Amino acid sequence: MLCGLSWIGACASFILASLALTGQDSEVRELVRRTAPRINRIGLGCAALVPITGLGNLAFAARAHGFALSGEFTAIVAVKILLLALMGFALWRAVGVANDGATGDRDAAIRRLRNWYGAITGAGAIALLLGLWLAGL
Repeated sequence: MLCGLSWIGACASFILASLALTGQDSEVRELVRRTAPRINRIGLGCAALVPITGLGNLAFAARAHGFALSGEFTAIVAVKILLLALMGFALWRAVGVANDGATGDRDAAIRRLRNWYGAITGAGAIALLLGLWLAGL
């Protein structure tokens, strides 16, 4: 959960910072050049760890319920897997935009990064809420 929260927080922070810097070209260029690759590295690490920890949590839950998981539980897990796939796709696209933005039109790159990071933030927030619901909190 902390890994997903870190990934979502990094993406949301980028969006907020880029919106706060609107109209300040040099700071926005620096934000894209220096921050986007770092956020992408955070995302890549989290994208690798989230499935591993998720499988561990699934094994723990299955064992706790005598390996008889409800249909509702499995449906929520399936939705969470689809959300992670969406987040992975958005991260893949954000990596490409960050690489292109280092040499091309930075204004277009910042808009596309906001969109992809927004998709990661939205999908991740839904996945975290579903995870809390599964945990019974």
